[in-house]
Amino acid sequence: MRELLNNKPLMLGVILFLAAIKFAVAPLLEWQESKVASIAKLQERLLKTERLLLNQDKMLSTIGTIEQEVIEYDALLFTTSDDEVQFRLGHQEAIEELFVKHGLSVSRTSWLTPVQKSGYEEQMMEMTVTGSFKQLMKGLLVAESLKPKVALANYTLNVSRMRASSMRLGRVSGKITFAVWRKYKEENTSE
Repeated sequence: MRELLNNKPLMLGVILFLAAIKFAVAPLLEWQESKVASIAKLQERLLKTERLLLNQDKMLSTIGTIEQEVIEYDALLFTTSDDEVQFRLGHQEAIEELFVKHGLSVSRTSWLTPVQKSGYEEQMMEMTVTGSFKQLMKGLLVAESLKPKVALANYTLNVSRMRASSMRLGRVSGKITFAVWRKYKEENTSE
């Protein structure tokens, strides 16, 4: 063993061989592994892209269907209008006529400051009403079934002449706040 250790040219060859492995072969293997991993990721991306291209027609038809459904749902909820005055008057007249038809008296109607949202605004209409409690309930049910949607946002009511013995619901007076939504035409047509 001592003879092997004293054999300097052999030891020098072993050291050079180990250095070549450490500084040449090991980095080459690491580089090769990184390239193999990179190629595997690229192949995976290529497969995903090929699947997307194969399903492109199906996705486009699905997008078209979804866009059509969004337009239909928007029509149920939003009134599309650029003219705020016409928007307000239209809703105000419809709800006041509905209440008058149900035997209620509307003494005052006011509009609160609209709340701006992304692409639409929420408008609140406050009405002071008096009349039969039963007729008010009927009117509210019909108002909430209107298209585009009119929602009961808040109410403060005083009920009088309600008698359990006579099974009367009595009379009501108070404030009712409705929410309606207005979508801007510019955003609707730019899609």
